[in-house]
Amino acid sequence: MLNSTLAPGLAPTPIELMRSHGAANTTVLDRAWRQGELVRVVPGVYAPVGQWEASAPWDRYLTRVHAVNLAHPGFVFCGTTAAALRGVFLGRQSDPVLILDPDRTSRVSGVVRVLTSADRRTIDEIDGIRLTSGADTAVDVARTSSPGAGLAYADALIRRTPGLTAAQLRAINETRLSSRNRARLDGPSNGRAASQRACSNPSVSPRWSSPDSSCRRRR
Repeated sequence: MLNSTLAPGLAPTPIELMRSHGAANTTVLDRAWRQGELVRVVPGVYAPVGQWEASAPWDRYLTRVHAVNLAHPGFVFCGTTAAALRGVFLGRQSDPVLILDPDRTSRVSGVVRVLTSADRRTIDEIDGIRLTSGADTAVDVARTSSPGAGLAYADALIRRTPGLTAAQLRAINETRLSSRNRARLDGPSNGRAASQRACSNPSVSPRWSSPDSSCRRRR
């Protein structure tokens, strides 16, 4: 993995988070949680129940990502989780928090899913949070999402990542060891294959104002 610090700021946590530290503080937070005043987002990290209940599902997901970072600083976020930190999320509140660790085996632990890969990725560190670069994130999500969602993510990530182009995404895509879903980032072709790729990354453009507008191009 390559390290980089050149990237725009990340989406902050939408909900206030409180982390337990020290016996006294942990006791106070645990008591407030048991009394229904706090929500335990992940073990050791809490949020006010009123803010949590008033928040949209996507804000709860992003809050959970920040809570995981507080509990486990140094984790490298990837895939749709890295996209969420960059301000783009089309998933569900119940989706797992994805982290990348080439030295561990793929597994799920609580809300966290550990992913492994032999491919090299550039890692950004922004505001103390480590995550895959905008380009690597776009390629990863395009390969693992439906074509429509892949286009929406790529459109939004290109807009939010200075200098990023569809050509760069295709170049990174060609370096990936696995051929699975590689065609989703291929150039358009005639016939049925072209219609299947109508919502793939080569047609992305910074002019689209939202992920939803990108998907509307399929209809």
